[in-house]
Amino acid sequence: MIEHGGLVFIVSYAFALCLLAVPLLVLQTAIGKHSGKTSVSALQTLGGGPRFSLWKLCGMLFLLASTCTVVIYTVVAGMGVAYLFLTALGDFNGGNPLTVTQVLFDLQQNIEQMLVWLTLFLLAVFVISLRGIYLGLGLAVQYLIPLMALLLFVLMVYSTNLPSAAATADQLFAFHFDKLSWLGLLAAFKQAFFSVSIGTGVFLLLGAYMPSHGRITSVIGLVVGVDLFVGVVAGLIILPWLAMANFPLESGFSLVFHAVPTALGHLPYAQFFGAMFFMLMTLAAWSSAIILIEPAIAWLQRDLRWSRLWASAFLHLVIWLLGVVMAFSLAADSSFKYNGVPLFSVIQMLVASILIPVSGIMLVVLCAYILPKHKLAAGLGMQVKQPIFRLGYPWLRVFCLPVLLVIQFAMVFDLLLHSCQFDSFRHGAMCAVKSAGHEQADEKNTEVLSAQDDPAIQADVSSGQ
Repeated sequence: MIEHGGLVFIVSYAFALCLLAVPLLVLQTAIGKHSGKTSVSALQTLGGGPRFSLWKLCGMLFLLASTCTVVIYTVVAGMGVAYLFLTALGDFNGGNPLTVTQVLFDLQQNIEQMLVWLTLFLLAVFVISLRGIYLGLGLAVQYLIPLMALLLFVLMVYSTNLPSAAATADQLFAFHFDKLSWLGLLAAFKQAFFSVSIGTGVFLLLGAYMPSHGRITSVIGLVVGVDLFVGVVAGLIILPWLAMANFPLESGFSLVFHAVPTALGHLPYAQFFGAMFFMLMTLAAWSSAIILIEPAIAWLQRDLRWSRLWASAFLHLVIWLLGVVMAFSLAADSSFKYNGVPLFSVIQMLVASILIPVSGIMLVVLCAYILPKHKLAAGLGMQVKQPIFRLGYPWLRVFCLPVLLVIQFAMVFDLLLHSCQFDSFRHGAMCAVKSAGHEQADEKNTEVLSAQDDPAIQADVSSGQ
């Protein structure tokens, strides 16, 4: 919002949700609801049976994307649980960027501690998954969502009473039409695609679990509305903290594990509200992991005829083993690296930049270009002459697919540019497209990265920048 014009970006993001996210979520949910099957079986049935291997491949890609995302969540959420206790115990009080980075570095080098937090988080996911969709996932979400809403509300009240809140709100909600650009629109559509997990295909299974009287458009409208609202609230919570500490804006991994702890260390009641923030983050990751792991469990249980116990136990064991390898890769002296880049960063970038967008693109290509129109309508439980289908079908072809292709190109481009942050990739031809300002920053980073005896720098490198 700050980078792309405040309310201008919110309007762009709202349009992106309506024009891209809603049609794709309705498509997935309708396929799942009409078939009542798992992601793989639903797509195979829609495509005409087992002989349509591309449909099965698309379903398997969705399972892979959602499961890999759970692995990443497991590692990050394990660190979040550790930070919850570190914050509550006052480890970040009065800290500066170097001391906070030292805490992150020490945590990543302490493999035993990383594995304890990772295991505890995954065990909590396993307990819920083992109970099934209604007694496990249904009841968990029923209590988790109100609890997370309460935490959001309390944190927002705290942040809006800080002296920097008014200036932050002015920045967020200013209407700078002159900042509207193609890059801002692209950022809005990328955020709309990733924030509601379109590329994981999870809505295919959620559609299968939807009761017959459920109204798909109403549910999807609520989902994207809450997504937009929570995104704005998150900005109102976090940005005043950074402003109070005069800390520059960051995002992603650096925001959660570097900027926020540093800023909180200089705020009143930081231990209480900091612990509350990391509790909210952990609960968000927990609820997401419970939902994202369900498609693979359902596939093992329904399609391969495994019992719920064995399917859940096997999948959680696989995720735990992969999480252990990724946690090991974050250590400075780890051998689980590719050209000096931790395996955690490599998998994270490949999943976000290639696997998830490709999965979404493949579904739209199969439904809107390969499958005959009347078969798609039948698979969605609609009629070809229905207004929603008459509008939605060409929209998938002429708008959604081109936008997804642009997002895929942008993600690959960003992946290649991101690799320029690492020494082993710095001299590639792709890195030459960076601006002179970026090149100067890279030269400075190169000098800093050469200081291998600096633990703060080692922590940045080991966490994938």
